[in-house]
Amino acid sequence: MTWNTNFGKRVLEGSEAKFYLHILQAAVEFSQEAVEFDDVEVITGDRIFDSASFEQRVVLWHRCLEALLKPEVPVPPLTNVLEAAAYFPFAWLTQRVEDEIAFADCIKQDGDPFYWRRLIWETLNALGMLKVLEAEFEEEEDILPIEVDCEDSLEWENCIDELADRIFWDRDWQVTYNHPELLDGIEEEFANQTGISEDYVQNRLPKVTQSEADAALQKILDWQ
Repeated sequence: MTWNTNFGKRVLEGSEAKFYLHILQAAVEFSQEAVEFDDVEVITGDRIFDSASFEQRVVLWHRCLEALLKPEVPVPPLTNVLEAAAYFPFAWLTQRVEDEIAFADCIKQDGDPFYWRRLIWETLNALGMLKVLEAEFEEEEDILPIEVDCEDSLEWENCIDELADRIFWDRDWQVTYNHPELLDGIEEEFANQTGISEDYVQNRLPKVTQSEADAALQKILDWQ
């Protein structure tokens, strides 16, 4: 038992596990470089996680990776911070696809201009989701992209959301941006209406030593 997903308590397996590990490892490496160059941050929508240091994020990412990929790890109590950490690679991937489309001419000279879109397409195909996605829409213009060279970033964002939705019930962690007052306490009426509880909304980040962060980072990058 591990993560409480839309498909029940489960670990990611096969192509889905490979996909998540790949985008998380890439996102972590990107984030490490972003710290050095003061680059643009990836936003998850949770005020607390988005304000975390790289060291705190690495420890949280490692917790998510263990919970999502190791069946012997108990189901973690889900919080806004932990779910935002688990969602981070999907948000990061959305930006990479946007860059891939916007800077296609530059990428053609250095590598595969469809690298991330191909990864998404292959994962959707391996999970048998392409036909399902196609069947959900009646009008041709509303069909999600099934061609790797599709240049509509919004359509690809929908595809990424479809993959994320296999893990997350909803986007509860993003409520902290629009309603920061929830970090100071949740009224019972609000909890009853939304299902968002005091236990879920956290306003603290883990205390992390440099050695803990270094160990977590190495474990993430070495994970196969």
